[in-house]
Amino acid sequence: MRTCTLSVSEHPAWRRWCAWWLIACSVGLSACAHAPLESSTEEASSRLGAVLADDAFDGSTAALARMKADEALLFTDEMERFALRSLVNPADRGNSAQVLYGTLFERGRVMVEYSSDYTRNAHEAFRDRRGNCLSLALMTAAFAKRLGTGVRFQLLQSSELWSRGDQLSYLVKHVNVVLLGRLGENTMLGPYERGLTVDFVPPNIRDLRAVKEVSEQTIVAMYLSNLASEALEESRTDLAYQLIKQSLLKDPQLAEAYNTLAVILTRRSQMAKAEQALRISVRLAPDGLPGLTNLISLMEHRGGAAAHAELVALRAHLKTLQARPPFADMEAGIQAFQAGELQQALAAFLRQRDRTGVDGRLQQYLAATYTRLGRLDEAQAALAQGLRLVDNEALRRQLLAKKKALLQASAKYD
Repeated sequence: MRTCTLSVSEHPAWRRWCAWWLIACSVGLSACAHAPLESSTEEASSRLGAVLADDAFDGSTAALARMKADEALLFTDEMERFALRSLVNPADRGNSAQVLYGTLFERGRVMVEYSSDYTRNAHEAFRDRRGNCLSLALMTAAFAKRLGTGVRFQLLQSSELWSRGDQLSYLVKHVNVVLLGRLGENTMLGPYERGLTVDFVPPNIRDLRAVKEVSEQTIVAMYLSNLASEALEESRTDLAYQLIKQSLLKDPQLAEAYNTLAVILTRRSQMAKAEQALRISVRLAPDGLPGLTNLISLMEHRGGAAAHAELVALRAHLKTLQARPPFADMEAGIQAFQAGELQQALAAFLRQRDRTGVDGRLQQYLAATYTRLGRLDEAQAALAQGLRLVDNEALRRQLLAKKKALLQASAKYD
């Protein structure tokens, strides 16, 4: 799943100052694991009420946001027909968890494919036979519930994996599902509590580790947070607000959702509430990079002697977590490219790839740099590598168009 991160705020006074970090798995679900904040339901409700700003947003999209929340795990007639045909009454084929797992992975090809283009709910992922890790976890859980199979959702950490959109950048996290089987079944799963892990791993994710169990309520909150980030990327700010509100109503301890709310609030100049939301995010996840970085940016812009001592401490803590911003090399490469300093640009883009992996936009910059250096074979190789690993259809189309144009240009010199 992905955690929306690094977006330049549209508020004019912030254009120069803020590199906003948003959190969303999406993978392209992404979501950060969050530490529990001890509080009663009333305290959590009061905390959320203090950072909401309903009057600053159009409420006409509230019903759509509520519907999105209600339909996260919706089991449709189409899914029921598939279950009756392929999954129900597996008397001579093992237990229900094994049958579901086998249907997803062991029929000669995977029934569904990983795609980070946008976050789908359970029935959309089934209909399209594709989705990010969060969408595919929702789909798997919906079928498991239909079969009476227990599920456990897991959040996995990996080395920092970032991707970049048009307005936002994303810190990628990952979720999967464990199918637990039914008590009393003739199980071949081994110890009951171990189960079968259903995992749709993105092609560029690395060294997954540190499993943490999360609730269904939190998974749905993560799903809604992803939708809010995607709406914000499309400049649908009112819908983004209503979606993140639903996310926080589902799980008022989801740190990344408060961070996303803060980014949305800045779009309507609600800076005081944005700062409150960021402080809650940092309190819930003290080592969470997006909330911490955004809080520092906001306080730097606000200024004042009172903030100075706190900023010193926050910057020092951030430096222990991250020595350099995730896209520092890409920014340096773009500046060098625009200045015609092509060797410096190439070196910066290659450093960025070493740090964050293959990314469709980065591969386009690499290809453009190689082309201007006259290294056309390497430009083609950069585009081909992007096409092999990028799981976003829009980026694939961009890469294919650039590859076609490069082939046509190369043919003129043959």
